[in-house]
Parts: sequence; structure tokens; C-alpha cells
Amino acid sequence: MTIHIQVMNEQNLIREGIVCLLHMDPDMAVLPPARCDNGCNHTCYQSGCDIIVVGTHTGSAGSLHCLSQIVRRFAEARVLLIIRKEQASLTGEAIRIGAKGVVSLDIPGHILRKAVRTIAEGGSFIEPWLAQTISETPYRHTSNPFDSLSPREQAVLHMILSGANSGCIAENLHISQKTVANHHTHIMSKLGVKNMVELLRMAMRHNLIQAFN
Repeated sequence: MTIHIQVMNEQNLIREGIVCLLHMDPDMAVLPPARCDNGCNHTCYQSGCDIIVVGTHTGSAGSLHCLSQIVRRFAEARVLLIIRKEQASLTGEAIRIGAKGVVSLDIPGHILRKAVRTIAEGGSFIEPWLAQTISETPYRHTSNPFDSLSPREQAVLHMILSGANSGCIAENLHISQKTVANHHTHIMSKLGVKNMVELLRMAMRHNLIQAFN
């Protein structure tokens, strides 16, 4: 199966480098360039696109704004954000907004392709070094808090951490989206977390999200 990729980056040299790295895998196809030099013009999502790779071409505020516009307009979009290493603190915010993955410009090409493949297949991917930025906050629990979840809640949580949306979870578990939302609320309450950043941090602390090498 061919993975269709939209690369959003206005710096031609960096964009061409990313495209060349992606083309090293024969099942990856980069869609024609979509430019937004004059502001957001809705060209960041094309029909048949499996994943959008957003570069950090306009600085931290620009890349996060671009990400938020994409996920707001296109709920089905899967976005991989590429940031500079000095922007590591943006990792948690990017995940909160809706990115399915975050990597830095310092990663080797095969890790970039692995991230793209993982996200396109429905998973999530955070570069291990960046993952530390949302797991450094001391965690108070000494036991595993996930043991408090029911089997159904654990199944829902597993799919959430895999990047599935409520519709996909409902279909796979043969329940309504309202029931999925209720499970999600109960999970967050039982774990004592307020948002996806805190949930991801806790999941990584307890090895529910594996680091990719």
C-alpha cells in the first residue's frame, strides 16, 4: 500500500531534503507541493493524503498555528511535526493540539520514515529525546495507576494511545461514540489527568508508549 504524504515547508532546501529522504522507501509518495506563503489558504490537506509533515519553517508560533489550523479544519488529518531541537519544549503542546507525532531535525532519515509509516498506519510517534520533555515532571504515584481501569477502559485507552479517534474506537469495540466519550472521561478521572499531555506523560512513565530507536 502506498503512503501518500503532504510536506508543508516553505524552505525549499529543507523541503527537498525531506522529500528525498521519504522517496528512499518505494511505498512512499509525496504529493505535489502546497504553498501557503501568503497566509493560510487551505492547501495543506489534499484528497488521498495519509499524513501531513509540517516543518518548523516559520518558527515555533507559526508551526503550532499551522498545526492547529489543520486539525481544526480536517479532523481526519494525521500530522507529524518537525521541530528544531531547541524547540523541544513544544512537544507537549503539539501533542495537546493534535499532532500524532513530533520529531526533531536532528534525526536520521530512517527514523523520519519510521515515524511517517507509524503515523500513517494509525499509531503515534515521539522521538525518544523529545519524549523526555513531557515525562520529566515528577510523578507522584508509586503503584501503577492504570491497574484501576476496567478491561473495557483499558481497551479504549490502548486505542487512544495508538492514535485512534472516537469513531474508529466505537467501530472496533462495537459501542457508540457517546460510550467512548464516557469511557474517556472516566479514564481521565481515574488517572487524575486533565489533558492528553498529562495522559501521554503518565503512559510513557509506565511504558505504555514504547520509545522508538
